[in-house]
Amino acid sequence: MIYGMKKRLSKIKHSFVEPDKSYQLDHGIQLETLLSNDSGVAFILKTKEGSIYHAGDLNDWYWEENRKKIIGDSARFITGR
Repeated sequence: MIYGMKKRLSKIKHSFVEPDKSYQLDHGIQLETLLSNDSGVAFILKTKEGSIYHAGDLNDWYWEENRKKIIGDSARFITGR
């Protein structure tokens, strides 16, 4: 790891979370965790402006035999074609 990056990362505030919990963060942000069907969690961040969902460890989950179909379906969804 590059020294500058290691130094910068060491200053980042971090916490461990558990599935199916709610955490109140700074600036009125609420973090909700969801149990995934793998070993991690998914996240919902709620602010007064809106919400963000992140699938956590499931955000790039696929089986090799379905890869081309998933990529095609995703591209069609994003482009609307």
